[in-house]
Formats: sequence, C-alpha cells, structure tokens
Amino acid sequence: MKQMKRLLALVLTFAMVLSLVSCGSAQTAPQGGSEGEAVSSAPSATESAPAAESATESAPAAESEGDVDPYLEPDESEAQRFIGIWEHDRVTIEISNGLEGGYRCLVGWGSSATERTVWEYQCDFDGEALYSFETGTKTNLVFDENGEIASQEVVFEDGASRFSIDENGKLIWEEFKEDAGEGMTFDHIETEAPTTEELVEDYFHMIGGYENDAEGASVSEALSACGAIRFSVAHALWAVDTSALRTNLLDAWESMTEEEQGHFDGNFIDVVALIDDCVADWDANKGAFEEGEVAEEMEAYLKDPEALAAWYQLRDHTLTMGNSDDSDDSDGRYTGVTAMDKESVEAFAASVRQAYLDQDWETISTLISYPINMYPDVKVKNAEEFLAYMKDKTVDESDREEMEDEDCKDLFFNGQGICLGTGQVWLEDPNYMTEEEPVLQIIAVSGIVEK
Repeated sequence: MKQMKRLLALVLTFAMVLSLVSCGSAQTAPQGGSEGEAVSSAPSATESAPAAESATESAPAAESEGDVDPYLEPDESEAQRFIGIWEHDRVTIEISNGLEGGYRCLVGWGSSATERTVWEYQCDFDGEALYSFETGTKTNLVFDENGEIASQEVVFEDGASRFSIDENGKLIWEEFKEDAGEGMTFDHIETEAPTTEELVEDYFHMIGGYENDAEGASVSEALSACGAIRFSVAHALWAVDTSALRTNLLDAWESMTEEEQGHFDGNFIDVVALIDDCVADWDANKGAFEEGEVAEEMEAYLKDPEALAAWYQLRDHTLTMGNSDDSDDSDGRYTGVTAMDKESVEAFAASVRQAYLDQDWETISTLISYPINMYPDVKVKNAEEFLAYMKDKTVDESDREEMEDEDCKDLFFNGQGICLGTGQVWLEDPNYMTEEEPVLQIIAVSGIVEK
C-alpha cells in the first residue's frame, strides 16, 4: 500500500508536468481532491518505453567525474542550472532540490495511453553533473479506463544514472543499466511566473478571504493551506524564474488596498504555521482538511517533494517581499514594523531563538501576545494555558534544524511582522505607530509536535 501511494504521488507529479508542457503558460490548478482523480488525466504517448531485457551496462567508475578534483567540494550553486523541467518528445525529466539535500530526478516515459514508465533517482552533484549510483528505481505502470493505476511492476531498485548539460545547453541522460536515454537530448522548458492578476486573485485574495476568528475558521484555514500549495504546484514554482516571481509578487501586493493587505496579513502567519505543522505531523492536523474534503489532496502534496518545494518558494518570497534590496545595516532596518533599533531587535530575536531551542517554555510564555493559536486548532488564552499545552509537546527535528541555522541577523520581515527561521516564530510590535515605547512580542509559534 505504501508503495502504491508513492507511485500515485509520482503520477500526480507527471500529470501536472505534462499538462504544463502541452498548455504552455495557460496553466490551471489541478482539479479534484484525491490522488485517484489526479492521475485520471494520464497522458497519451506513442513511443515505447525501453524493455526490461535491454542490454545492461555497469555504472561508470569514479572517472565519470571528469577532471573535477575529488578533494575539492563542488560549488552547489552550479547545480542550480539543472533545476527545472526538460523534455524530449514524450519523455519528461523533472529535476528539483531534494528536501533533505541532494537532487531529485524524475524521468517519465509514456508508451501508450494506458502504460507509463517512471524512473526516480536521488542524485549528488560532482561539480559537472548529477549522478546516482545503484539507488535508482524503475517502475512500469498500467492504467485502467478511468486513468487509475491498475497494476505496477518494479523493474529494478539499483539503477545508476548521470545527468549532464552539453555545450548547447541540452540535458543529457545517461542511464547505465539499460541505456534508456541513449541518443536523447532534452530541452529546458521555460516556466513562467504567475502574473500579477493571478497572484492577487488566486493567492492573496484566497488567503485573505476568510475571517480568522469566525466560526469554521479552522476549515477555511485548511482550505487556504491546501489552495496555496495547489497554486504553487499549478505554476510549477519549484522551477520558476525567481526574479520574475519576486517582481510580480511585489507588484501584486502594491496593487491591493490596505484593507486587502490587512486581510492577508491576518491569515498568512496561520496558514504558514498550519502547513509546517502538517509536514511535521499530518495525522494530528488532518481533521480540518477532512472536514473541508481536501484531506486526500493535501496528503498527496505532503508526500510530493516538488509540491513542497514549490510552496516553499512562494512562502519564502512572500516572507521577504517587504525587504528592500538596497537595505543596509543601519539602526532603522526594521522601521517598517517597529521603532526599535536593529541591534535591539536582533538581540531580542536571539534570546527567543535560544529559548525555543532550549524548549524553555516558561520564558517563551512570558513573551507571547495572547491569545495565540496553536495546533491542532487550539486557542491559548494565557501563559498558564500555554504551559499546560506544551507539557507533552516537543520541537520537531526539522524545525529545530531551521532555527539552529538562524543567525538572527538581517531577519526577514514584512506586514506580518519579523520572522525567525522559516516561520517557526513570528514577532510583532503592538506599539508600532503609537507613542508608546517599542516592544516585541511573540505572535506565532510553530513546529511543535507531540512527544
């Protein structure tokens, strides 16, 4: 069953990619709310997938690294030119940053309307190419008349591949077990950033479109969380031109009224925290998604590295869109959210970060602006309730790593406040734009899971 779900996630990814390739920039969000519905649009194809009995060849030895000095660490920034969608006839390759390091390479090849072959590799970068030694999988899929998987066959789980870019900018796929990529060159498919209008209507207005203190807000929040990832996936933001995305985000934001911006500000922190909590512990947070009838869709996204990478791209650029590219280290860096000087802001943030890492909830409880929403769907009204809530909780390991990497210098900030890590803690100055002394308080804490 676990393997079936994994394959469904792969098929969901390729159905989205081929839709993107065939429709160009006219992209729409995936319809339906389940993995089964997502695979129902399995593409047709006319080429045959390589047969399992093709000639075998062992993976190349260390000399495949070419002239790269094995004692020097490769410049990982050079590997970013591989990221994106590549196409050769009916064969599509997706390359993305792995969520736990390295690079994820997916190859999809349709042999008919009902048959498809998928290769998956977790690759490293050697300074010239992406490579995987004896860790790749190949799976043959057969679909029924409804587009759902009728059968599957794992052909091998010890495949080796190398992905390189030639002098003409074409991607070369060397598949060493069966020579499946022989003679193919792949063109990079340009992925356009969503337009200003799409960002306003389908992103900012969607998240800002509900009252976070109204009855049923938890379901609306779950629908917005799922919708935000759906939007990210529909526009393949994991492979998008980030400069264009950032420009369009800023233009979209500035085109809205202060009231519209306020509605978004009021909900965005909670949506970010909810998605983080779902990644950390889906079972504990899926109730509102079930009530909103999007649980299967959301669960599929959480299993799909490209979907999460797309969302993180959108999230991170949203978090930083209030930062000026030419901002300096002056005392007034954070004047858009507090009158407190830069040194004091960052000293306070460092103390909060340390308390979070130490799980010093006594200290954290004295710094919170109550009430505060904790998950799953718990409104904490005071310090006593917060400490009772945290009694059987701990920090998720991935969130701990994010906060360990936070140096509390030049922190991200925008209309929501000041962000620590990737949203594990948010700070706000309740006295901003008043005559009162500036003070920072915690308005959001996430990345908390059951012990």
